[in-house]
Parts: sequence; C-alpha cells; structure tokens
Amino acid sequence: MKQHLLKSIVLCLALCLLLPAAVSCQGEPPHEPQANEEDYFSIGKIRFAVGQVVTEETLAPLGAQTREPEEAPNCAFDGKGKLYSFSGFEIETYVKNGLTYFYGVYFLDDSISTEKGITIGSTKDEVIAAYGQANDAKEGSLTYHRKGMDLVFFFRDDRVTRIHYLFTVS
Repeated sequence: MKQHLLKSIVLCLALCLLLPAAVSCQGEPPHEPQANEEDYFSIGKIRFAVGQVVTEETLAPLGAQTREPEEAPNCAFDGKGKLYSFSGFEIETYVKNGLTYFYGVYFLDDSISTEKGITIGSTKDEVIAAYGQANDAKEGSLTYHRKGMDLVFFFRDDRVTRIHYLFTVS
C-alpha cells in the first residue's frame, strides 16, 4: 500500500514537472483561448489568450521576426521581458515564476487589425461603432477594459495612430 502511494506521488510530481504550461501544481487552470472574444486577441488567424505562456512554438506561426528580440525592462513587473518585432506589430513579454507571458501587443501599421477590423487609420467613430462606448475616454485615447487586459486606441485628428493590447500583470 505504501509503495502504491509512493508511486502515485512520484507520478504526480513528474507530471507537474513535465507539463508546467498545461497543468499547474497549485491547481490553477491553464489560460486557454475561449469562445468569448474578451478572453483573447487575434493577429490574423492566430489567437492568444490573456496570460498565455509564450514559447517559440507560440511565436512561430507569426512569421519571421524583423529583428532579433530585445530585452525590455518594464515598470509593471520585476525583471525584464523581451520585445519581439514582426511585420506590422511588436509583442512584449514578461517573466514570472520562470515562465514567459504576453504583456502587450503594439500595432505598428495598418496591415494588422483588431478582431473587429479596426486598424491604424480607422476613425474614432469606427472604433466606437465596433466596440461601443469606452470604459475610459481621455483626450487622445479610448480604453476598453477587457478580461485581464486593456485595449487602447490612440488618436490624432480623430484617426487611430496606435493600438495597444496591454495585459494585467498580477
């Protein structure tokens, strides 16, 4: 009986070590893209979950990087993350408990759109028609609080000049 219990404990520990992205030993469910659009953002056909672990496998479908990843210090968390550059957008990451997570996505040009079709160059009225009234409206920006992240549109002369997805770091 003791030997059976010991084998079960060893097997459980091995699974926790082998599958850290899929199973948490603390009982937390993994972050998976959900059908609810507030749980993810999209770049083309690629969906990213809020708080998703970043690996080479999650970055590969995005295509060739336009430059080598750069270390990216960020005041929202202790330590450094990386900034990955692709055609039309950049992805910023942070490290927590030894794993790398998405922190933000920054649109650079109109070749990339939000899941509701908004691009750099869209009008403020188009943003409001697609997303409704913003949770936070300031001079030059509209912020939509979504589950675990903010979607921020920046404007000049009522045209979108920048789009940022910024994730909540806890």
